[in-house]
Amino acid sequence: MLMVIISSICAGIAAVFMAAGLCVFEGLPIATYFVSRNAPSGQGGEVGWDVASITHSYGVKAIWPPLMIFALGFFLGFRYFSKSLTRK
Repeated sequence: MLMVIISSICAGIAAVFMAAGLCVFEGLPIATYFVSRNAPSGQGGEVGWDVASITHSYGVKAIWPPLMIFALGFFLGFRYFSKSLTRK
């Protein structure tokens, strides 16, 4: 039973990393495309993102999406690994 829980925790952590990778490699280019379409053209039209100020405005609410993704990965991993344990 301990191996089922450890495997489920690993599945939850993997789900969080996969979701973060999906956001970085697919979501960020899409967001950059839409932001660059609305950016002013010409001299002096530079705009930057301050990641620290973005995270300060969200506060504790920013922990909920990774926590929910972890819970979903843990739940699905637990169901899969516990079924394979009962079949043996």
